[in-house]
Amino acid sequence: MLSSIRVCCNKAFGEIDQLKYEKSATEQIVAKAKQVSKIKPKYTIPVDLGGRDDCFWQQIVQDNEAVEHLPNANKKKLKVKRDTAIVLSRHDSISRSDCETKYDHKNTRECRMYDPRGVLQEQELVSERLAGVLGGDGGWVEHNYRDPKDPLKKGDYSNTVTVRPLRIPMLVDSSVKWLATEQKVAYLCSVRQRRAYFLCLEAAKKVDLMVPGHTWVFLNSDRADGKLSPLVASSIGTIVKKYAERGGIGVGNKSEDPGVKEKEKVSGHFLRGHAGSVAYTLAVEIGAAWCPMLCVDRARHTMESFKKNYCRGVVLRLQQAFRQHRKRRQLRFEEAARL
Repeated sequence: MLSSIRVCCNKAFGEIDQLKYEKSATEQIVAKAKQVSKIKPKYTIPVDLGGRDDCFWQQIVQDNEAVEHLPNANKKKLKVKRDTAIVLSRHDSISRSDCETKYDHKNTRECRMYDPRGVLQEQELVSERLAGVLGGDGGWVEHNYRDPKDPLKKGDYSNTVTVRPLRIPMLVDSSVKWLATEQKVAYLCSVRQRRAYFLCLEAAKKVDLMVPGHTWVFLNSDRADGKLSPLVASSIGTIVKKYAERGGIGVGNKSEDPGVKEKEKVSGHFLRGHAGSVAYTLAVEIGAAWCPMLCVDRARHTMESFKKNYCRGVVLRLQQAFRQHRKRRQLRFEEAARL
């Protein structure tokens, strides 16, 4: 209204000093309004990693089934184990692609493995350390990402992120294609797939060719020293997007538009937003056992950032599957997210 009066008076009487805009006052008002404005989420429509025979989870299962008969030293098997371990690790740790380029499973400052009793695994082979995590009710794996983009990092490293293996008997369900057998469920476990990746690296005698400080590597050497180049963030993002596209979730190279639909383009970081949304929604709205802050603790950003830039809700199918699960109050986030 005031703006309209200014325009009318200007046309009728010419410029009037008393009605001129004061730039400094305007800037203060705008800044104040931004502080008190309600947070509007960038994305509002959830995606579904399950719910169909050829879904995201099923693509991971199928790829692993196709190479199961091959020896561990086989390059095709190594690639499948690497790619599926990357996707599952990104999901469970709610990490950025960039974070996945900045830690080394061989370095205990950056990655530590514990058995169910809390004993640090210090075997020479990473595959043996990861095997120790899998006993009984399951141990855990801790990450500290080196020089991450986190606003909350401490010095050169991120806060500690903890992930746990799937307890297979909790999830086997013959009525769900990707959970129909123990082996299918095992293929969806990030810890087991990491172990399989290192078993392949060890069998192919490639562990010594890995550049220190990195976990995920290209499988052919293009370096003068014969070492395997680490995967860059864009390569890791591409791996995630390919699985999403095969699983019926539209993927493009550009950022999503607000309110994007499932079959339209999604960007590589959709997995981070989806996993965080599952962790938050099931805990806050449906009473899951884990801490409601898990969504931001693993992602290492603020709740404000999560709600504005990542939160996208959870499909009704997954909510109902969780509500109906026979042991829903015992499920961990990693397990509930596979339903």
